[in-house]
This record gives sequence, structure tokens and C-alpha cells, in this order.
Amino acid sequence: MDLQQLLELFRDNPRTGQLISTLSSPPSRVWLRGTIGSSVPFIAAAAFMRSEFTHLFIMNDAEDAQYFQNDLQ
Repeated sequence: MDLQQLLELFRDNPRTGQLISTLSSPPSRVWLRGTIGSSVPFIAAAAFMRSEFTHLFIMNDAEDAQYFQNDLQ
């Protein structure tokens, strides 16, 4: 499985649709719990691909933000 296929799995997951639905009703905030490893950047990328609005991600600290940014690239 390559990176594109993995991203498509996240994009097409029903939970990503639920996330987009929640985010489409401003003001909205979500907190992703129970995620493992680099799943948060995949979820973020999938949500970005399926929506047309601006996203703001707030991490716990600069180190977490750097890891998140690296995973997105």
C-alpha cells in the first residue's frame, strides 16, 4: 500500500465525513482522541481534501507542531 492509497482510505472513511459535518457548523472545535502515531496528520489531510474551508491546527507545543508539519509534508 502506498501513501496515496492510505490517504484515500482516510478520506473515504465515514468518520472523516462525520468530522467534516461537525466542522461545517461554525463555530466548531474538535479534539481527536484515541489516535495513534501519524494518524492525526492523515485525518487532517483527509479533512482538508474533503472540505473547502480554512483549518487551524493547534498543537500542545512547538515540538508537536513540528512533527505534525513534517508528517503533512
